Amino acid sequence: MLAMVVVRAWALVVSLVAHAGCATGGRDTPPATDAGRDTGRDAVMDGTADVESPDARLPCERDEDCDDGLRCSGVERCVEGRCAAGEPVRCDDGVRCTRDECAEPDGTCTSRPDDGACPAGLVCDAADDCVAPRACASDAECDDGMFCNGVERCDPSFGCRRGEPPSCDDGRACTLDRCNPTTDACESLPDDGRCSDGRRCNGVELCRPAEPGADARGCVVGTPVACDDGIACTQDVCDEATGTCRSEPRDAACDDGVFCNGSERCEPMRGCQAGTPPACEDAIGCTRGRCDAATDRCVQEPDDAACQDGLACNGMERCDATGATPGRGCVAGTALRCDDGLACTTDRCVEPGRCEHQGSDADGDGFVALGCGAGNDCNDANPRVHPGATEVCDGVDNDCNGRPDDGAGMQCALGSGVRSCTTSCGSSGTQTCTAACTLTPCTASEACNGCDDDGDGAADEDFACVRGTSRGCTTACGTAGTQSCNASCSGYSVCRAAAETCGNGCDDDGNGLIDDGCPTGPTNDACSAAIVLSPASGGTLSGTTSGARRDVTDCGWTGPEVFYRISVSVRSLVYFDTFGTSYDTSLSLRPACGAGQIACEDDDCGTLQDQLVAVVDPGTYYLAVHAFSSGSTGAFQLRWQSFPVPTNGTPTRITANGTYSGSTAGTASGWTSCAGSGVENFHYFTLCPSTSRTVTASTCSLVTWDTVLSIANASVLACADDSCGLQSSVSAAVSGPGAYLIVVDSYSCCSTNAYSLSVSGL
Repeated sequence: MLAMVVVRAWALVVSLVAHAGCATGGRDTPPATDAGRDTGRDAVMDGTADVESPDARLPCERDEDCDDGLRCSGVERCVEGRCAAGEPVRCDDGVRCTRDECAEPDGTCTSRPDDGACPAGLVCDAADDCVAPRACASDAECDDGMFCNGVERCDPSFGCRRGEPPSCDDGRACTLDRCNPTTDACESLPDDGRCSDGRRCNGVELCRPAEPGADARGCVVGTPVACDDGIACTQDVCDEATGTCRSEPRDAACDDGVFCNGSERCEPMRGCQAGTPPACEDAIGCTRGRCDAATDRCVQEPDDAACQDGLACNGMERCDATGATPGRGCVAGTALRCDDGLACTTDRCVEPGRCEHQGSDADGDGFVALGCGAGNDCNDANPRVHPGATEVCDGVDNDCNGRPDDGAGMQCALGSGVRSCTTSCGSSGTQTCTAACTLTPCTASEACNGCDDDGDGAADEDFACVRGTSRGCTTACGTAGTQSCNASCSGYSVCRAAAETCGNGCDDDGNGLIDDGCPTGPTNDACSAAIVLSPASGGTLSGTTSGARRDVTDCGWTGPEVFYRISVSVRSLVYFDTFGTSYDTSLSLRPACGAGQIACEDDDCGTLQDQLVAVVDPGTYYLAVHAFSSGSTGAFQLRWQSFPVPTNGTPTRITANGTYSGSTAGTASGWTSCAGSGVENFHYFTLCPSTSRTVTASTCSLVTWDTVLSIANASVLACADDSCGLQSSVSAAVSGPGAYLIVVDSYSCCSTNAYSLSVSGL
């Protein structure tokens, strides 16, 4: 912005001086005379005098080009391409002894009393003109409570004297300095117009005293006009007169030095454009001209295809590029020779360039004898044998395709004898060709496979039993059972009952266990009778494996077990231990009765007892408390816990101090802690009996994004945010036995990042 008006009057000072009653006389004081007054002062100070018009030499296109940024000088206009001054703000308040001024940046008027404009012995009152000073006994009586007009004092011989306004000059030429009566403080307001150098292309200079690089006036340089149009072949410059860019094309910048693709040119907005290749055709019709990039000249190449007449029998025409052949330059080809050297054939060329050799037909069936030229009649003495003839079951190749008796419905050639085949049972057999050229249903010797190999309607009839079949029987316990034919069909398997007969002291089902599945022990001896662990949040109970039977075998232990079940409605961490039990125990967890185990645990914390922990989804889970061996059973102590965990993430169990990695990518928000609303992942650890620790988890110096950490079990034990910048470090005192979480939470809603986590104190 160009500063178009130069204010040459007094420096603009914003000092609102209100009538505070420090001048004496009031309305009853006779009006002062005009003797000694500076009657011309208001004319200078009201902002209407000594203001120059804009420099008529400065051109403009819009009103904005003329704006000097000063409100006191009025609004400048662009008139017929030249800047015209605005109408200055008039600030005369009609009181002759006041200094009337227009203050930037908002163009407000102020009037400051000037005692020097009054006759001796009088002071200036902003409302009443020159009046006698007010009598006083102390400075406090003269204080008008206004900071911006200075501190008034009491002169016992004269009366109240006006204070000296504070100096608000910050030493920066580009700021408008004033005293603000509202805040009772000096303020310096930036005026960008005072920094303008009048040039357009180097950008708009700004008044920013506080910024690095500001000069002594407080000004910082502007950002030059960016004129690069992105077209490499144009010369981009800024026009100082208008402050606009122009781009001049330079064809030389586009020249690739290749003759054959023509002369390139530069076009504004489009950049380099390809040239027009040179025309290289000559007067010979069958040649094709091309530009040779190696020699930068046109060359002519013969195009034989341009001479072809579409007939192959008269030979291939060619193009003579020498110019010696009149007309189009085409030379006739050499006719195709079709003589096959056989006296029995008539030879000729037929289009498209195919030699035809007509041979003899002795049996008059319309087909030339095989071996005479292109003849294909495999028996020129029999008119019923020729290509396309109907095939009949006679052992003869009637249609000359090289295969006898291959007509519709024929499976074999008459007289072809016995051949190998695969029976419907999958065994290897044989079959023969009948008089109707059909094959005999394929048969083989009978095998032990439960199938009819020899086709007599009976399976495995040569063996003691039919493979895969079963029959009723009586077990060694005297109960009803079944037995199956063995794999060699030599006999039946041992007779087994479908289930145990409880109370007979015998192994009815043949699995090596007596009365397994029978309710002979504790009430929760069977999974279907599992005792509910209530409340699910945690507790302790006593139980026994005495008299229980062994149903679960997938964890490899040999002792009996009893069952408990626990239900969780949200994703949870479940914990179980048997510390305090006097004999060797083991634990296993499964999602349903009869389902495979999801966790097996044996011998933890240096004892023969166990500590099992798992993260599970909502549902019901079955815990089996095992005696490790059948020879050691009895009473046991069971402790359990369950508490919610974050609804997503990939949990990791921590077993020692160290640094662990993870990620919140693909996880969901839902964990409630001291801060953060983002997604989270978590880790968990367990403590042994009579163990107390102060565990510390930290992401300090390990990640660069905003993390929140918490340590929890059934509730949040400790939580921390921004312990070391945007990262966190959290500590909590914990004691065992039991299970605990370390949750890594992202502060914002959508952070999904990898992290490293340091854990100590375990």
